[in-house]
Amino acid sequence: MPQNIRFFRNFTFTSLIFLGVLYLSLLIISTPKIFSGFIMQLVYLVQFCSLNPLNLFSLTNTFQFWVNIAGGLFLIYLYLNIFKAVILSLLSLHKTRNFLRSLPIISTNSQYSLFKSPFPQALTLGFFQPRIYLSTSLKKICTPPEIQTILIHEREHLSNHDPFKNFLINFLRSSLPFFPGKNFIFNHYFTLIEISCDHSVFCSLSNQLPLFTALQKIIKNQFQPTLINTLSFAGHASQRISILTGQKSLSFKKYFSLHLSALITFSFIALFVSRTDLLLDCPHLARCLRSLFQNSTSLHQITPEIRYIPNIIKTCH
Repeated sequence: MPQNIRFFRNFTFTSLIFLGVLYLSLLIISTPKIFSGFIMQLVYLVQFCSLNPLNLFSLTNTFQFWVNIAGGLFLIYLYLNIFKAVILSLLSLHKTRNFLRSLPIISTNSQYSLFKSPFPQALTLGFFQPRIYLSTSLKKICTPPEIQTILIHEREHLSNHDPFKNFLINFLRSSLPFFPGKNFIFNHYFTLIEISCDHSVFCSLSNQLPLFTALQKIIKNQFQPTLINTLSFAGHASQRISILTGQKSLSFKKYFSLHLSALITFSFIALFVSRTDLLLDCPHLARCLRSLFQNSTSLHQITPEIRYIPNIIKTCH
């Protein structure tokens, strides 16, 4: 485990945020051209169906037609993905708030809140004012040194604002489309923050044994909260033990390779969209649509050649 684990933790968070911001920025920049091409291709499709349906095959048999249609449908999918991510994020906040309200709190002190539960749990919950929550079952099965270890681990989450950061990272994870290595780079981050908190235990205590015994007790009881924005001491427990004992290692090279590949892929696609002539472009798209919806016999000033051979034109005049 590298000694500068906190640097890698912060750098990984920053790199993921940069990836998400770059993706959203490139998507917004590319949207007008892709949307215009998609709508114009639909306009030509409707015109063919109404004016010359027998030649419809000549339109649909072109590479340009499928580029515009596929680009538009994929654009819709990407925005629906972002909409889904927003809904999931709002639902997770709502579920977390309801979960906190339903917790049977027994006592509260300056370090944590104790709640009644048959499951051993150590949680860091809360968006703006996060707090540590320990269950009564955890207090029963763990020794005082193990409880101290757990509190140090969870306090590290608090000091690094991990509940808020995890909320952002989970939103980006849901917003981004699939790409090779997506699950790995996000799981790498979530494992990394847990390892970083474990490292703070190593720096604070001379005896590291309570950390491993506490993790083993958590694994034995096999309970993991399902709330999205919950930071649990049980998170990635088996993997953490393997990494902390040197049986496995965090693959930083693989993370950076996959992250760089995603950056290059997003940038290349955006560059292709900005440079390609395959996407139809119309400077007066609103008038074209208005003409279409008014059942005009032809689009304004569209020549017969453009009507019947749309694949040879790049813009509507």
